[in-house]
Formats: sequence, structure tokens, C-alpha cells
Amino acid sequence: MGGTVKALDAIRARRSVRAYKPDAVPEDVVMDVLDAARWAPTSGNAQPWTFVRVREPEARSALIATTYGGYARTAPEQAWLHSAPELILVCVEPLRTMARYGSDGRAYARLDVAAAVQTMLIAATAHGLGSAWVGGFDADEAHAALQLAPDAEPLAIVALGWSAEDVAEPYRLPLTDVLQER
Repeated sequence: MGGTVKALDAIRARRSVRAYKPDAVPEDVVMDVLDAARWAPTSGNAQPWTFVRVREPEARSALIATTYGGYARTAPEQAWLHSAPELILVCVEPLRTMARYGSDGRAYARLDVAAAVQTMLIAATAHGLGSAWVGGFDADEAHAALQLAPDAEPLAIVALGWSAEDVAEPYRLPLTDVLQER
């Protein structure tokens, strides 16, 4: 696990890892990554997230079966997820935020959960873990497969584990291409 990594270093080092070593992630590291997500910014401090750690083999397979690759729901499941020692289904519970912000709260809650997922990924990187954020899955099927609470809406799957590959630095547009000033 090594020493402490500065936040900007962890942000720049984060990669989407799709191949994992079979080694288990220590419980305290998993809990630290999940706890970091709790500290993400949140509209009105509503904290509209639930993290479902999917550990049972049957539940893992059922969740992975809801995934699809590419842009089509007819594409095969993202089978690489089977190699990840940890799968976290991240759910949004928009009613918490909507109670304060009305119908706008639904969008705010989804943004809050996205911030929590990103925080989780950075924390994983700081611990030397590989991770990936998966959005290509059928949320209704995932909800049914894991028998979630009625208000929980699956929004992301996060895979965690020790990377089995070196992932190249992804191309990023130059800051000058994405920064506007007025």
C-alpha cells in the first residue's frame, strides 16, 4: 500500500482498471474507501447515497448479468467484473434531497452521488487500488436482482481491487480546450 499520496497525485494517477489480481482487499482499506465517499460534498447535506457491498457469489453474478458493454443494452455483460474482489453498487435516494429542494432535488441528488463515486475512486487510488466506475447496466434489473429498498435507485457499480495490469494514462483534452473565461 505504500505511503500517503497527495490528493492531486491520486486524481492524476486514477485509472479505469478492468483486470484485477485475485487477492482480497483488506477490510480496513475497503471501509476507508467507503468512508471517504461519505465525505463527498452534498446538496443541503442530504447525503442521498447508499453503498451496497456485493459479496455473495450469486448476488455478484446477478449484478454483473445486468451490465452491458458499449452503447447498446444488447451487448454482452462486462465479464471482467468477475475478476474484481470488491463490487459496490452505489444507489441514490433522491427523496432525501427532494424534501429540501423539491423536484430539482432529483438532479442534485444524482450529482451528489457522482461526487461520492469520484471520491471513492480517488481514495482507492490513494490506497494503491485499481478501480472502475461502471454505468452501463440496467438499474431496474440490478434493483430486482439485489432486492433493494424501494427508494434506492442504482446509479453506479464500482469495482475495486489490486490491478493486474498497467493501465496507460488516458488522453485528456488540454485545459485551454475546456476552459472558458468571460
